[in-house]
Amino acid sequence: MQFTDEHKALASNVKNFAQNEIKPFVEDWEKNGHFPAHDLFKKMGI
Repeated sequence: MQFTDEHKALASNVKNFAQNEIKPFVEDWEKNGHFPAHDLFKKMGI
């Protein structure tokens, strides 16, 4: 499968979002037993 520039841009955006909005908070979420899915979905525009 050949990825288009659009596919590559989407992959880059998802990676950046995960690095900036998920990775820094994973330990706290695991410690507290809470994953703020609705908040993250809002930030993603879903």
